[in-house]
Amino acid sequence: MLKISAFRPWIVLAFALGVTLHGLIFAPLWNQHPPLWETRVALRFIYFLVACALLGGLSLWLAPRYTRAHLVALTLLAAFILVGPAPVAAVAFLLAGCAALGDLVAALLFGPAWRRERSTLPLDSGFLAILILTGLAVNVTLVALTAPPCRPRRRKAFDPGV
Repeated sequence: MLKISAFRPWIVLAFALGVTLHGLIFAPLWNQHPPLWETRVALRFIYFLVACALLGGLSLWLAPRYTRAHLVALTLLAAFILVGPAPVAAVAFLLAGCAALGDLVAALLFGPAWRRERSTLPLDSGFLAILILTGLAVNVTLVALTAPPCRPRRRKAFDPGV
């Protein structure tokens, strides 16, 4: 069992790469009409995939204890290089807002006990992910409730004289 546990990250990396390559090769991703993937965007995506796969494998091989931190730093760095700082900052702003909203929901649900408990939680705990997902769920629900209704367009009557 210990040997399987040692190879588990490599199995996950190989599976993720296999699924991604299968999707890139066999899915009708590149033949969509109108084309959603320009050549330069597709090349950026493939560069990002190759860089993350190679450096992720290198991190698993040399320092498996820090692989998660390495992959987060690598993903942020590659995203800054490939798309610029504005999209990365927008996603970070959304996640920070969702974490704050999730913290507010947890404080409303659990009261003063949550305020004492939250100061002792490490940043890497699963509770942060739960707070972000809770905040995202509340955010998406409120956006869906406040969005204007979508009305279908009226079709013009057929006019044979035109």
